[in-house]
Amino acid sequence: MTENLVGAPTRRTGDVWRNPHLWYIVILMIACLMLHYLDFILDFMNLSSPEWHVVLTTHELYLFLFSIPLLYAAYVFGLRGVLISGVTAIVLNSVPDVMLTGYHPQQLLTGASFIVFVSIMGILIAHVQNRRAQAEESERQYRLLADNVSDVIWTMDMNLRYMYVSPSVMRMRGYSAKETMAQTLEKVLTPTSLEIATKAFNEELAIEGMEQKDLSRSRTLELEQKCKDGSTIWTELTVSFLRNPDGQPVGVLGVTRDITERKRSEDLGQALIRSARTGIYIVQDRKFISISPLFEELSGYTAEELIGTYPLDYVHAEDRELVRRKAIENLKGQSLTPYRYRFIKKNDDILWVLERVASTEYRGRRAAVGSFMDITQHRKGKEDMVYTTLWLDREG
Repeated sequence: MTENLVGAPTRRTGDVWRNPHLWYIVILMIACLMLHYLDFILDFMNLSSPEWHVVLTTHELYLFLFSIPLLYAAYVFGLRGVLISGVTAIVLNSVPDVMLTGYHPQQLLTGASFIVFVSIMGILIAHVQNRRAQAEESERQYRLLADNVSDVIWTMDMNLRYMYVSPSVMRMRGYSAKETMAQTLEKVLTPTSLEIATKAFNEELAIEGMEQKDLSRSRTLELEQKCKDGSTIWTELTVSFLRNPDGQPVGVLGVTRDITERKRSEDLGQALIRSARTGIYIVQDRKFISISPLFEELSGYTAEELIGTYPLDYVHAEDRELVRRKAIENLKGQSLTPYRYRFIKKNDDILWVLERVASTEYRGRRAAVGSFMDITQHRKGKEDMVYTTLWLDREG
């Protein structure tokens, strides 16, 4: 905080004297003094004064010329330079034989005005320099971040032309930032992903036409991108609009992450789910997000009908609290024992199932994977056996 108010950070004495700007200021001040005391210098050198020396020794011109090194000090050294300049101006206007103006009231007023002028202008210059230095530092830190993160940071205009791409795109796709900025989306995305991206962009533009909308909203897409070596990678893009002060979209800001390995793991998991001999499902945010074919077969519902719905809606009302409690115990590792309950099929038939759930991660977020098997026939056989035993006991 102190550095922002005073100017440059404190330097060692040797570093200060090696600063060329300091010597520029000293030379300018000496030159101004020499011009002001030109008569004395010429007399000392036994030279006659030129006709134009009268103009150079006027107080007004001298004040103007002397303000140059003082303001330059403020420009270079910030508020510290302003303080030095102000003190210097006061001293030069106070010490006899060195006074900038003289003793006449009008001359003293001119000198006071000079001090105020130098101080105010110095503060303004220091403020502008400080703001510019802060902006340059922010830009430097942003560039450092963008150049070193593995994700690709990019911006586009509203015509979907690149305006900026971080250098990390080289590691991701093999193209340099300059090469990428020259590419159109057709060169970046596979045809299917291009269609998805275009549709999403048009949907966001439609939302912009609504009166009620979230200006800070973002959208996440999974798109397949082309690499320089001819291969493709799966990427996750988080995008949002860049806006002007009025809130109108003027561009697109995006962050791209390589999710190829995650996508392969998910595809493998989906393959295992499809080939499993038990009903398997994945729940995230309390909704079905993936269903195995056997689950569809056992429940009578299609995956499209189940995905996005609440799992407990398909549990018999009398068993819901049991299922909720047992599932939580499984997820917390407190119990690994499967539990039984009644599942309501699409045709309203009751399906007795034996289920177990476990905690997992899906698409970088926490989820639950569950598996269950149909035990209806097993339970019916057991009930028949109990009924027969009771009947025989009564007859006997």
